[in-house]
Parts: sequence; structure tokens; C-alpha cells
Amino acid sequence: MGARVRTFDAARSYGQAEGFLADWLHRRDIDPGAATISSKWGYTYVGAWRLDADHHEEKSHDLQTFLRQWDASRKVLWSHLDLYQVHSLTLESPLFEDVALLEALAARKQEHGISLGVTVTGPRQRETIERVLSTAVDGVRLFDSIQATFNLLEPSVAPALEKAHGEGMGIIIKEPIANGRLAPGRTDGKTAFLEDAAQARGVSIDVLALSFVLSFPFVDCVLSGAVTRVQLESNLRALSRPWDGSDAALAA
Repeated sequence: MGARVRTFDAARSYGQAEGFLADWLHRRDIDPGAATISSKWGYTYVGAWRLDADHHEEKSHDLQTFLRQWDASRKVLWSHLDLYQVHSLTLESPLFEDVALLEALAARKQEHGISLGVTVTGPRQRETIERVLSTAVDGVRLFDSIQATFNLLEPSVAPALEKAHGEGMGIIIKEPIANGRLAPGRTDGKTAFLEDAAQARGVSIDVLALSFVLSFPFVDCVLSGAVTRVQLESNLRALSRPWDGSDAALAA
């Protein structure tokens, strides 16, 4: 919190992430509303804490899974839970046609005063976002935010996110470091030129990648994905290093 990080994102399928987050909030005596806490439903962790497990997650966007995971998330995070998201929604998800599920989502939203969102991924993010914008219950749009993959290597979803933001949706960016491909020392033959460009500008490549994402007015929140203090401190330097005209060619 001292580093000005105010948003924390978990998921039912991230092992004990919700429990760790709830314990941290309690130990720090952080009141509900002092930080934005989000989680996700739709995947179930089945890895049995084994790194060599055949499967770690099972995906299911149905009413039974939502009700079970909603109860579990509320039990752990309780009044800290501000945003509940459908995990990795795609055009093929049965959610869009499941009236009972959509009505249950709307009912929990109204009863508990929380926001509902979706996370999207894959090559058809744009089409999925368009479908989300038109999803309504009793004439009222159901979802309040979109969490999407957007970075220097995958900027194509920008127009869809700009449109969604213009229609009042909150925009959360995930994978700004491209799952580590834009992290210091992790570049490959296709991204090494970006690391060279960052060094020429006196910053690390993660700072350059984050400053690119932060330069878009439609972006409300960026989930850096940092897992160590060193990574977080490096990521935060992007706040004082704005993307400028000299960087534009790097995103072409």
C-alpha cells in the first residue's frame, strides 16, 4: 500500500490466493474500500498442489459453478470483495445464452452492491468484448468492467477497449509484460530490439512496456503481474517515465 498499489486481483482457481489476500488485508488492518479487491469465478483448481499435475484448472461457466464459487469467495473476502469477474470469457462460453445464470449474476450484483466484470483472452478478444457490451438483464447492461490482454506485442484490442471505455466500462489491463516476454533479461529474437531500445532510453524493458500501456486514456488499471519486491519497484518506475513521441515507432 505504501507503494501506491491500491488494486489486488485474485481468482478462485489461483490456489489459496483469496485466502492469502484476505489474511494480508486483516493483518494490515485495511478497511473495505481502502483498496479495490477483485476476484474471478469460472475455473476450479484441481492440481492438488502438485507441479507435475496433468491439469491444474477446469473451466466451467455454468450456474452451479458460479453459485459455489460466489459463496466461497464471499466467505473468504466478505465485504472486501468489490469486483467479481467471469474468468476467461470467450464467444463460445455458454454464459451468454444461460438466462438463469445471467439473472443470478444480476441478483447478486444488486443485493450486494458489487461490480461485475469479465476477463477476456485469445485472438477473438474484440468480438467477445462486443458481445459483453450487449449483454443485459431486464434492459440493463450486466457487466461493469473488462480485463483484457494488451501490450506492446498485442495492441490490436485497443479500439475495442476504447469503445468499451467510452460506453462507461472500466478497463483493466492484464499481461502488460506479455507473460514475461517483456521482462528484463527475458527477451527473445523477436523482442530483443525492445530491450535495446529501453536501455538506450535509460530504463528497463518492463518500464517501457508499462509506459506504453499507461499512455492510453482508456486504461483505468494495469495489473503488472509482479511477484517480487524487485519486480514491483521496477514496474512502478513506469509511473514517472511517460511514453512519448520518440517511442511511437516501437509499437508499430
